[in-house]
Amino acid sequence: IRMVLNRSRCDIVDSALHPCVRLKRYEEEGVLSFVPPDSAFKLATYVLRKEYPIPIAFRPKIKYDELSHAGELDISVTPQYSRGPGADGSIEDCVVTLQFTEEVSTMSLSSNIGSTHFDPARKVCKWTVGQVPMGRTATMTGGLALDPTMPTPKKKPSVLLQFKILSNSVSGIMIESCTVLGESKQPYRGLRCITKARK
Repeated sequence: IRMVLNRSRCDIVDSALHPCVRLKRYEEEGVLSFVPPDSAFKLATYVLRKEYPIPIAFRPKIKYDELSHAGELDISVTPQYSRGPGADGSIEDCVVTLQFTEEVSTMSLSSNIGSTHFDPARKVCKWTVGQVPMGRTATMTGGLALDPTMPTPKKKPSVLLQFKILSNSVSGIMIESCTVLGESKQPYRGLRCITKARK
């Protein structure tokens, strides 16, 4: 199989290719030439020279009030755009996790999409958003109580955003051509892109 991408190999600063790929040809021509193994496999992983923005507007706002021993949080997730054939930009399997410090004792939360949960023992706030269609904004708001016997936290919580976007390629890399050498019948050139952010 001979596969050509729509991007120059110069865009890729680091790559790890499956052993079936002919390395010399890739290095000289930027072409992925290989005989695929019988089972499913990962052809390549790579790092791009340029940083591409994620197709999501994510705005976490957390503030503490030292006098009232309380705090507020306001978090929003909005799909921005999507690059890829058949992409509609909807976010799927979206989860927001916040790790608070020991000074936070209780929390009252509400969201317009998904469900929320605060674990007082682990000090973890988890917002299971799920799906956010293009054109909508998922929001979570709430108040929190701080332990009055402890000083106000100096640091904001760590925030982890996980999501999946089907038919989306953040980098814009696509398959330009795919040829099976020595065969008269050629395969349909198809590509399925998935953008994921996770642990």
